[in-house]
Amino acid sequence: MPLPNNGAVWPPAHIEPVRADILECDTWYSGDPERLRTFYEGGSSAPAHPNRASQYAGGIKGKVARWWWGVPTPAGETPVKLHVPLAADLCATSSDLLFSEAPNLTAAEDEETLGQFLADLLEDGLVSVLQEAAEVAAAHGGVYLRNVWNLAARERPWTSVVHADMAVPVFRYGRLHEVTFWQQLHGTDSNSQVVWRLLEHHAVGYIEHGLFKGTSDNIGQRVPLQDHPDAEYLAPLVDAESRQKTGILRLTAQYIPNQLPNRLHRGSRQGRSDLQGLLPLLDSLDEAYSSWQRDIRHAKSRLHVPAQYLESMGPGEGAITQLDKEVYIPIQGMLAGGDSLQIDAQQFEIRVEEHKATCAEWTKTIIESAGYSTQSLTSDGGSAVTAAEVHSHERRSYMTRGKKELRWIAALREHVEVQVEIANALGAGIAGDGVQIEFQDGVQDSALNLAQTAMALRNAEAASTETRVRMVHPDWDDTQIEEEAAKIMAETGGGAPMPVPEDAGF
Repeated sequence: MPLPNNGAVWPPAHIEPVRADILECDTWYSGDPERLRTFYEGGSSAPAHPNRASQYAGGIKGKVARWWWGVPTPAGETPVKLHVPLAADLCATSSDLLFSEAPNLTAAEDEETLGQFLADLLEDGLVSVLQEAAEVAAAHGGVYLRNVWNLAARERPWTSVVHADMAVPVFRYGRLHEVTFWQQLHGTDSNSQVVWRLLEHHAVGYIEHGLFKGTSDNIGQRVPLQDHPDAEYLAPLVDAESRQKTGILRLTAQYIPNQLPNRLHRGSRQGRSDLQGLLPLLDSLDEAYSSWQRDIRHAKSRLHVPAQYLESMGPGEGAITQLDKEVYIPIQGMLAGGDSLQIDAQQFEIRVEEHKATCAEWTKTIIESAGYSTQSLTSDGGSAVTAAEVHSHERRSYMTRGKKELRWIAALREHVEVQVEIANALGAGIAGDGVQIEFQDGVQDSALNLAQTAMALRNAEAASTETRVRMVHPDWDDTQIEEEAAKIMAETGGGAPMPVPEDAGF
């Protein structure tokens, strides 16, 4: 798919169904109550009480519009709605499970220059980029990693993240064949109806850049890159066809689906969000917490004061009562038969247990339906546990992580290998071919647990000294492990079984 013709609809109509789902999930992921209100009630530009006709309609249209966040606010009442940012927590948890620790990037062959390049990638902030990408992928259903370079700014290529709603992909036989990214630029004149877009089409061997001046739903006319200050830097980099040669025969952008299949769009290679199918439950959770908050508001103590206690503040100024006043003298003739000067207090009960149980059940259902264990998002304040116990308690979360790892390993390996090829095309001279990627366990045992395990293996003669050192120090490299193993052998003579302390626990 080349860059669009002048006057084309933008974004393209064929991506709108998937893009609409991405934008709805993004609204929940944002955690912003105002965005939720705007999305479901009809927009901040609507009247003070934006009751849309669709909210009173029947059928699917009315059903969707009558989500709790879209319920019409009765005239005269102030809308007070709480939002629990559980959607954002789920997406952050997905990122934490994958990239709380840096993955191991190693050369398939023992090649020093490639190994150093991979080490430099990690030191250069690749992990933080991957953490961002994984969180966005969980929210949007997928994410793009793009290799970029600019020798005027840096001597080596680096990685940037592109959100899925700002891309028009082309898949062939289940793989990304080409993709067009776009970004909306700020205006350069006072005409607020004009929309500037910078498009970037990635294909094998080149990247084509195009600047368009259009409207909110039309790509408009293609204009020279020099016509906008945020695009003119590209002009010296492209040829007569506005293409930037990459110097390699591979795509410079990779797509990582969050999970597959996409249940709402059968056959689509765009992944599904962790939030897919959970939005009604998240809506109900917000309703339950808001009901709890409403009980708190209603439970405020209120006093019913007889009108006789009110003191006029003057014509048109209203009346007040002074609750600290100790003596009130009723005015003769003001009391009718049966009237009382008693001040009554009223305070409603807060249904704490009912709301707490409801909110806890909704939260548990949402977390588990997203593919995670409740322990991954909650803290019970219990005692320390071993890594094996953590994996046991959070088995569902680690199963979900395992499925995501497979997609991340394949895409990240290709992305890094492409980055090596680009660096070589720029003159880096990196020798070696092939990159191996291994994810960290994510949970480590305490030093005491590791020491006890190593001791048991030593006395059972079930593991060598080098294996035990590697187990106790998983963050050490081969040189450190070999040196430490040699020191232990020298100190112990390679020898006698280690004594077992009485309190070793086995």
